[in-house]
Amino acid sequence: MTARKVGAGLFGAFVGAWLGRAVFKWILDAPGDWSTILIVATAVIGAVVCVAGADERANAAEPAEE
Repeated sequence: MTARKVGAGLFGAFVGAWLGRAVFKWILDAPGDWSTILIVATAVIGAVVCVAGADERANAAEPAEE
């Protein structure tokens, strides 16, 4: 695990939780337990997407072996 992947995971979790809170707590006004579960799930999805993106970017930067 590189520092870039860790940073991408933390950034993705932060943005995912922020967007999840905006959608599920403020806009949809989900009940307490459900909003917490949905916010955490959105944070995990955001972290996974950002780590996958960082991994793809690192793989694209490496020269291809022929």
